[in-house]
Amino acid sequence: MADHEDTESSEKEKKAAQHEEKEQDTATSDRRKSGDVKKNVSSLRNKPGSARSTQSSAKSEMKGKAGKGKDGKGRVTGQEEKKPEQVPEPVDEGVKEGGLPAGCSPLFMTSKTQEIFHCVCDQDVTADNPIKIITKQEILDDMRNRAAISDFHPFKPQIIDYPSDEILVVFDAEFKYGQNFYIALTEEAKN
Repeated sequence: MADHEDTESSEKEKKAAQHEEKEQDTATSDRRKSGDVKKNVSSLRNKPGSARSTQSSAKSEMKGKAGKGKDGKGRVTGQEEKKPEQVPEPVDEGVKEGGLPAGCSPLFMTSKTQEIFHCVCDQDVTADNPIKIITKQEILDDMRNRAAISDFHPFKPQIIDYPSDEILVVFDAEFKYGQNFYIALTEEAKN
């Protein structure tokens, strides 16, 4: 019977020791989370080429740029004030908002596109001679070759549906309509 009591007490002691070990491990891991891990992470940041260094530098750059929410951590907490949408006023027929003729759209042409279509600003087209006629086929070839990079890509459906073979592009030297050129996408606008 003494052996049986010894085994029961030793089992209780083992369980108590295991429980204490678990508590110590938990306490140790809590300390690691708060202090030791910060030291390890900061040492990783200093090693060039480590994933941590690139992530942390990106995060630190974003801290200064990110907008702070109401809780100060960049999160939105609750409803933000909604600004009412501005409804454009009706525009006279034949003239778009801002004075741009109906059927025309502002077009930004990069220097590369200007070279391709021989309409370089202040050389091929000027404030005195702003008009340039480009064939529809040249524009379609450019969209096929350069795809989404083509400056004409946003107008692809209108250009494909354009009835004539020549498309009018006008140099906007003063950026009156917001870009360096504007394009006539209808016959009425072209005339």
